[in-house]
Amino acid sequence: MRDVAIDGSYGNLKDFGNFGGQDGLLRTAKDLNDIKKALCLCHAFLPMPPTGAYHYCQLRVSKHLLVTHSKSNRRVSMVDLSDLNSELKTCKFVASWLVWVELANRDDERVRQAVTDAVGLEYGPFEGVAFESGEGVQFFRPKKGSKLGDRSETIEMPARVLTFTVAGDTAMLASAVEAIRHAHSYEEPVIMVQQVWASRADLSGDRENPNRWWNRGFDV
Repeated sequence: MRDVAIDGSYGNLKDFGNFGGQDGLLRTAKDLNDIKKALCLCHAFLPMPPTGAYHYCQLRVSKHLLVTHSKSNRRVSMVDLSDLNSELKTCKFVASWLVWVELANRDDERVRQAVTDAVGLEYGPFEGVAFESGEGVQFFRPKKGSKLGDRSETIEMPARVLTFTVAGDTAMLASAVEAIRHAHSYEEPVIMVQQVWASRADLSGDRENPNRWWNRGFDV
């Protein structure tokens, strides 16, 4: 399964590939116990570089993918995690939106700040929470209808991936997406949206945990 159209096109771009064209992998848990044992068995189908899924202690369990594309959208129902939440002692999972956007290097800080200004990017007791990948390469070939017009050569653009979560209804998600599109330099920015379950810690008994940074002598 790919995260773009079968012909490899995306909007007015052909021969499109995400960071080498890596396909998403389908990973499923056999039952609730599989999720409990791993707790970070995330992303049943998530187009994410290997280093981008588990930073800043965001644990996500997902059964849903929605790709932004002018031609087709695809939905799969989310799994209900109410049973899991009732058995967890240190955190719970809340329904959220995971947003993935590919950025030219010139856009990374501008877009992240625009989204922060629009929706806050809150995660638990923090705001401005986002993850940006290391530099990769984005490949595309403009077609008729794009600003560049029909081109025969494939363009290689140094790019990064920005990911963040938005909890709440689709109005918050819409604000985030519109902020991306306004601040982005591309006419067809690659934006992917996925429904996920994102962790929220119960901090009431957390301060004495010996593994926390303040108990290990770190500054942050």
